[in-house]
Amino acid sequence: MGFVSLVVVVVSSADARGSFASPDFSDHPGFRSVWWAGSMPEGPVSWCSVRDDDIEVARAKVKPQSGVGVAYPTYSIPPDGATELDLIEVRKDLQGTGQHYGRAAVSCLVESFGAPAVAMSLDEDSDGFWRALGWQEHVHEEDDGHRRLFSLGVSP
Repeated sequence: MGFVSLVVVVVSSADARGSFASPDFSDHPGFRSVWWAGSMPEGPVSWCSVRDDDIEVARAKVKPQSGVGVAYPTYSIPPDGATELDLIEVRKDLQGTGQHYGRAAVSCLVESFGAPAVAMSLDEDSDGFWRALGWQEHVHEEDDGHRRLFSLGVSP
C-alpha cells in the first residue's frame, strides 16, 4: 500500500462511568475543538494522538471492548466486545493530500487496540471512507431507507 508509518500516543484515558473526562490535547486549528471537548464516558475510553514523527496528523477517541452494535441485526457483537473507533479526525490541512493519513491512522489504531474494530458512520462521506477500507457495512434496524441512521462499519 505504501503509506506512512504512524505511532499512536494515548494522551488521556478514563474508566469511571458517570464522571466527566476530557482529553489532554493541545489546541490546534486543524482539528475541530468541539469534537475533543470531553464527555461522560459510559465505559473505558482512550483519547489518542496519531503521529508521523513528532507531527500530530490525526486524533481518535477509542472505546476498547465496546458492546456497540445491538441495533444492527446483521452484526454479532463478539463476547469480549470490539475496539470502537468512536471518533477519528485527520488534521484538516492533511486531508485529501494523497498521503492516506486516514487509512494509516485507522490501521495503526486497530493494530494498537486490537481487532475486531467497529465504527459508526456519521454520513455518506464516512460510509465511503469505511467502505474504501474494506470494512463491512451493517444497516441500523430502524433504517427504512427514507431517514438516515448511522451505519456500523466492521473491520475485515
